[in-house]
Amino acid sequence: MANPPRLRPGRLSDAAAIADYHHRCWLSAFAPLVDPAVMEVIEPRVERWQLWLGEDTDHDTIVAVDEHDQPIGHSTILDNELLHLFIDPDHHGRGLGRTLLLNAETRLRAAGHRSIQLHTIVGNTPAIRLYETNGWTMTDRLDDDVLPNGSTYTEHVLVKTLTD
Repeated sequence: MANPPRLRPGRLSDAAAIADYHHRCWLSAFAPLVDPAVMEVIEPRVERWQLWLGEDTDHDTIVAVDEHDQPIGHSTILDNELLHLFIDPDHHGRGLGRTLLLNAETRLRAAGHRSIQLHTIVGNTPAIRLYETNGWTMTDRLDDDVLPNGSTYTEHVLVKTLTD
């Protein structure tokens, strides 16, 4: 990457770009980890991102942008949870995940949270390694997400206690 990515608040105009790389992340990283029925209903969800980036949202999204101000990664927090951390597959392996993770933790700490959590798909080894090397702990808890077609996928729950 020629210039290091810049972080900024997500904008409504980022919705399509985020939905696009988020969808490509699912196809490249999660397809081998979940039942094929899950992948049948995975599609870019621009409408969700329009809601999450809109004025009346409780979601707090920070995007990493390239030199053209195009989103290449994001983290979204809600309450005490790191709800989303995704990097455009074209930008994997450059430390952007760690940058966004630390930024999300800072935002959660600033919001007054000391006990935080996140979910990640079972078998998502690169993400689990990132979280564990940054002080997150895997719990015994597993959550199943049910999709509109009735298929499910299972996620680990990880936790972290933030210090001052």
